[in-house]
Amino acid sequence: MLAADACVLINLLATRRPAELIRALDCKLITTPHAAAQVRFMAGPLDDEGNPTAIPADLGVLTGARLLEIRAVPPEGFDVFVRCAVDLDDADASAIALAVALGVELATDDGAERRVAAREAPRVRLVRTLSLVREAAGAMGLEGEPLIELARNLREGGNFLPPRGDPDGEWFRHLLTGAEGA
Repeated sequence: MLAADACVLINLLATRRPAELIRALDCKLITTPHAAAQVRFMAGPLDDEGNPTAIPADLGVLTGARLLEIRAVPPEGFDVFVRCAVDLDDADASAIALAVALGVELATDDGAERRVAAREAPRVRLVRTLSLVREAAGAMGLEGEPLIELARNLREGGNFLPPRGDPDGEWFRHLLTGAEGA
């Protein structure tokens, strides 16, 4: 089981292959109602005037496949939630609290959320979107154009750029230029 924040969920949906990726990781995602409520839109194509558009993000593809469970923070996570909510919005604070309460990893790319989690929940292992995508793509045997397309979908639909210092950032940038990269 892996706790995921809203941004990671949007990023996975943006790949257009979220269920395949999660199955390849051989895990189940879990998030809170606060975080799930933030998963509303992905970036859409530019309109005729060059303005950005948004397309609805649907977690149903993951919940329906039983790959995502939406669960409230259990009582044993309340103290962590309150401490984290001092510095973060409720969605991010609840994702940390859920990971702590369940003793699972937390998937987030958000710098502030990662800093607060390191401070308030140092035993929670943090993972990033790209580490999940790279591991899943490897398990699926994705390479060549399908892998490049997945990266482009993530970039465009998730409006995703790797955070500074992301260990898989260079791999992703190579994919976006059409090279498979290391």
